[in-house]
Amino acid sequence: GGIIVSTGLSLVVVPSLFLVMDDLQYWLTKFFARFIGQKEAEPVEPDGFALADAVARGADEREALRARLNALESQLGKGPARHIQVAE
Repeated sequence: GGIIVSTGLSLVVVPSLFLVMDDLQYWLTKFFARFIGQKEAEPVEPDGFALADAVARGADEREALRARLNALESQLGKGPARHIQVAE
């Protein structure tokens, strides 16, 4: 009996409940939009290659900043700046 009940729940009840809740969300959003304003537009998702390039540039910039910081610290006679943590 347990397998039949779990199969019925997973194949019929859960998807049906999802559809009902999705429709309810649509109608409630439409109704309450009059009171709280329209939903903001979603930001455009960046291209994967552009995002990877931005991450790589950020890593290069962080490495250049670490090198500058170490050079400045060594000029002051304190040696490399190992005690300063740069956020990743």
